[in-house]
Amino acid sequence: MLNSRKRSMASRDEEDRRKVKRFPVPEERGFTDPISAANIQPSAAGTTLIPLSRHPQQGEFESVDTSSCHDKVMANDFDRARLGTSMFTNAHHFTIGTAYLLDGSRHSEGQMDSEGGLEGEAGEEKRAKALEKLVVNGMPGAMLDSKERALAPRCNEDTRQQIRNNIIEWQRGSYGESRRLLWISGPVGVGKSALAQTVAEDFKEQGLLGACFFFSQQNDRRDSDAVIPTIAYQLASILPGYLSIVAKLIADEPLIFNKSHRRQFNDFIIEPIRILNTRRQLTARQTLVIIIDGLDECSDRAAQREFVEMISRHALTEIGSGILWIISSRPEPHLRIAFSTLDCKTTCLQWKLDIDDKEAQEDAMRILHTGFADMRSDYPDQLPEDWPSESQIQRIANRASGHLGFISFFIRFIGDKSHEDPSGRLEVCLRSLEKTGVHEGLNPLHALDLLYTQILSNIPEPILPTTLRILGFFIIYGDQTLTALLHANFLGLDRSTFYRALHHLHSVLYIPPAPEAGDNCLQIYHASFSDYLMDAIRSGRFVIEKDAVHLEVAVQALGWLNYRGKKKDHRSLPKPTWTSSHLSEEEISDSLATFAFTPCWKACVQVSKQSLTSLVSALENFDFDIYYIRPKASTEAFVDFIHWLFSLDPNYPALIAVETWTTGNGRIDMAGKTGIHYFNIMPHSFVTSLIGDVTPTNKYRILLRMGTSPGSVFWLTVNNIGYSYFVDIL
Repeated sequence: MLNSRKRSMASRDEEDRRKVKRFPVPEERGFTDPISAANIQPSAAGTTLIPLSRHPQQGEFESVDTSSCHDKVMANDFDRARLGTSMFTNAHHFTIGTAYLLDGSRHSEGQMDSEGGLEGEAGEEKRAKALEKLVVNGMPGAMLDSKERALAPRCNEDTRQQIRNNIIEWQRGSYGESRRLLWISGPVGVGKSALAQTVAEDFKEQGLLGACFFFSQQNDRRDSDAVIPTIAYQLASILPGYLSIVAKLIADEPLIFNKSHRRQFNDFIIEPIRILNTRRQLTARQTLVIIIDGLDECSDRAAQREFVEMISRHALTEIGSGILWIISSRPEPHLRIAFSTLDCKTTCLQWKLDIDDKEAQEDAMRILHTGFADMRSDYPDQLPEDWPSESQIQRIANRASGHLGFISFFIRFIGDKSHEDPSGRLEVCLRSLEKTGVHEGLNPLHALDLLYTQILSNIPEPILPTTLRILGFFIIYGDQTLTALLHANFLGLDRSTFYRALHHLHSVLYIPPAPEAGDNCLQIYHASFSDYLMDAIRSGRFVIEKDAVHLEVAVQALGWLNYRGKKKDHRSLPKPTWTSSHLSEEEISDSLATFAFTPCWKACVQVSKQSLTSLVSALENFDFDIYYIRPKASTEAFVDFIHWLFSLDPNYPALIAVETWTTGNGRIDMAGKTGIHYFNIMPHSFVTSLIGDVTPTNKYRILLRMGTSPGSVFWLTVNNIGYSYFVDIL
């Protein structure tokens, strides 16, 4: 399969190889003299700019015609030119026109140069073949300027300025000479690849870019075996002498591409850079940056960790190499572990792109205003100067909450030139924000949905149902009191199962590490992920089945509420499945009972008719004689539950009955019974829905019996003044 891919790549890059045979430097593009940092630009075929003379102020190279000896000028010639050991030592203020530089002692075909590479036609062929093999074994589509990545995302000129400036300062050594590796992490769609693309373009413009590799699962750029050859190909295009070293390596060891990543990393990167440093062709003050974007999308997870380990070790042990590394990825757990090693802590800076920080919020508004201004310029007849309104822009910005990917997808959708209807497509976007349905099947967030689908597709099928249970419970019923520890216990999941089910979701969720699980809860980075999961059209097989969530929460909550029973039987109580050294089983159970109260009653009233039999069975076995809690929201949820019990089909067992009732301040026996004060602006209408037509008044008292025989007795006061609360609670 790999050979087939390589043959396919070779076919696609035939034109590149023809160029290579004519001109060994790939793509005939400029390269950088690492010491002087002066750019040597490509010229007409057969002419190369050689650093033989330099204007003292301009630092520019003069043109020399080398049409008959292009490959005779090797790295040592560059060294002599730079170090003043040529015939022009100490000469200045002169210009060389067209000239032919020949070294007669080395001109015979087949002579070896000082680096071990053949000169003449044999040398040219040797280097051309080396480049061909790097192309075949690499992945040209993963490079910065590849045709495949022509539409790659970029930062706007004035967005992500703070971190872009920080990266420049890092490259200059402001964070310390030992910090030669930078890890940029962040959630899905936050703009990591756009940042990597923009930073790479900036470094290239300054002559500081060594190489790039952009992984992409969506575009099938995932092969770990292609990374090192692709980097080597790019280094060969900018470092004098590097190609000869690598050409000799490939000629001497044709099977090098079948060796391990570690061996290739050593032979293609570590050793050639050492040799170039020995020859003073690189210096510590002239660094080159190598960027690997989307490492988490590499198909081999072990290889991901291996790259981090190799690169961090290189950054630690080869401080004088002149090479800096940037890796960007989602904060997947195995990568967080890889970046937490001692080597990484010593040499690696770790920066995170947040969604909702102040800069992201401001950038979101800039992108919106710039994008809409461009549309007004494109469609001056369609769009007035005040389109769209500031309130419409603010609605989108508020929903985005600093998620630049979300904003970019909207702008791209609205300004799609294939439709030429920005005003109409803006309305589609606004309707989607209001969740009133997507017009004519259009989805402004289709690209973001593809990312979410891709992430969820990585979850193994056996554990996926558990993952969706966790997510569904959290999205519909979670709050800040539901720590990760309580979350797992509520659903009856042990620690291992809980973390295994969430293992692939670190790019969309904050998942507290186990030592912090008793204090912190899950957090979804952006509401668009919740919206996706709750919409069957968008998420397909990953949709949260709301009815299943309601039923499970109702049944589980009833079980935990038994801990608040006045006559609880410990033998029948559920047991925590994940305990903590900081919390006893009793403390965990009590916290779960407190949390469960409100979700229980809210879930019961939303269970579908198809699932009622299971719920009613659980309610029959529940003892309502428990200690109730005071918050208004809990009281109102319980009264809604009472109302729902009265509405159940008579075919189900009776779970509630009216003992007696009275209007106004009429007396009923309330001693020793749990009481509920319930505020309702229309008491008569509410009571009529429970017990039928009654005398209209502003206050009623009702004595209720709940549960199966003998049941528990409550008194309920319904009034149009005051507020809702429980009475007679300990």
